[in-house]
Amino acid sequence: MTGPRFVRLDGISRLATGVVVLQFLMLAVLHPILRPYSYSDFATFHAAARCFATGGNPYDVAALRAARAPEWQGWTGRYFYPPPFAACALRPAAALPFDVARRLWAGVEALAYAGAAALLLRVVLPHADRAGVVLAATLAASFAPMAFDLHLGSVSGILLLLVTAALGFRSRGHEWRAAFCLAAAVLLKLVPAVLLAVWVLRREWRLAGKTCVAGLGLLAAALPWTGVTAYVWYRRDALPALGRETFTWFTNQSIDAALGRVLTVNPDTTPWLASPALHRLVVSALVVAILGLVTWIAARMRHTPRGGDGDWLASTTALAATPLLVRVAWDYLVVLALPLFFVWAARLAAARATRSEVLILTLAWMACAWPWPYFDAPFRAGPELALEAPRTLGLVLLLWLTATHVRRGAVSSV
Repeated sequence: MTGPRFVRLDGISRLATGVVVLQFLMLAVLHPILRPYSYSDFATFHAAARCFATGGNPYDVAALRAARAPEWQGWTGRYFYPPPFAACALRPAAALPFDVARRLWAGVEALAYAGAAALLLRVVLPHADRAGVVLAATLAASFAPMAFDLHLGSVSGILLLLVTAALGFRSRGHEWRAAFCLAAAVLLKLVPAVLLAVWVLRREWRLAGKTCVAGLGLLAAALPWTGVTAYVWYRRDALPALGRETFTWFTNQSIDAALGRVLTVNPDTTPWLASPALHRLVVSALVVAILGLVTWIAARMRHTPRGGDGDWLASTTALAATPLLVRVAWDYLVVLALPLFFVWAARLAAARATRSEVLILTLAWMACAWPWPYFDAPFRAGPELALEAPRTLGLVLLLWLTATHVRRGAVSSV
């Protein structure tokens, strides 16, 4: 995957790509800008930024809700992100009227998704023909979790752009740029730290060290706005709540939530069997199994060249696994599987996938990408609860497909 260049589109390919992108712009981008949804994650971020600006504790529910914009009377959730995001990145937004800031944020997130898709196309499909480009555009622009993210005003577009940029810079040998992008992604949400683990398994000690230095540098640069006390609040108020509270609402597509809906007493469903002990046991076993799978793939690909097929496969598999491993993986976190879908798209474009792989990949993509109505009119009891975790199923299928592919030794070394 060396010598990347953009692919020229013409004819039918350009028309097909234009239709897909236009649909994305109209339904996913313009709609939340022109008619913002009354329920908004961005309301929580905006309130947290205002709370930081006045020296309050955004991890305290009462302080957070007291700091929200006067014109916002809707729902305001808990703030669980590390301090630098709201204290620094969103500080300018805190000075803007809420509706203005929310619309600007939707535009920023949309640009971030476009940038991530362009980077993936450039580094994963540099020599694709028209069919490959159309496939890639379809994978990106029709991925429903992206639209859901823009609908709610969350941060997954920026997160995807940062991790994609980190992988792209690393594959081209720009280690400091890769380090700063990954460090920024980890300070936004902790889950991309899995990439650092992959790099350590590949014995890329220098790059891992640079990422740690970059992270410390970003933390130091943010101190004038966060202070030290914010990290005390984060450790005391946010992290324990993430470990003990119930997050079984249907947009949470983690393994913990999917099994929690059927094995624990919760406010959202009638479980099949109320057994918290069994829930902990099964979730722990599955998390260990997935971590083992990711580690095994990274170890198998350890000696492949940086930027080669095996390297990209190991890194993107680790990213795709993260929504399964954490307790809270709202629907839009599944966009972290997009880089792995692009890696598979490269294999399809090069006619290097078997028929069975194409079938399983299609099923995995449908489960991860289609706009399933599981949170609009959810099933709350009975066998239908098995249908309330389509993203979970899609990610499991994608990981199983990739592991089978690696076990067969079907990954090239370049």
